[in-house]
Amino acid sequence: MKDKKIFVLTSRELKKRSNVEFINSIDIVSNNLGKNIWVYGGRKLVSLFLKENIIDEFIIGIIPIILGKGIPLFIDNRPIIDLKLINYYVENDIVILRYKKI
Repeated sequence: MKDKKIFVLTSRELKKRSNVEFINSIDIVSNNLGKNIWVYGGRKLVSLFLKENIIDEFIIGIIPIILGKGIPLFIDNRPIIDLKLINYYVENDIVILRYKKI
């Protein structure tokens, strides 16, 4: 992703890279980065963004493995969010669902 500006939300101090900016506060993300940001992360990161109500689109991949048990996708205090399916496709047996918040 050398042609993209990348922001990494982290609590660690990391060495600056040419197209990567390290951020240690959700406030900076929600107030200063603007729109059309693609966030890739786990449930802790997604939960922070859900709490700030700044996610308008979800892309969720379903991997065809039955684990038997696992970690929930979202952390406690999950709001109910109405979504509309806008696209889906299958790639390498993984179903990719793209939803927009309504």
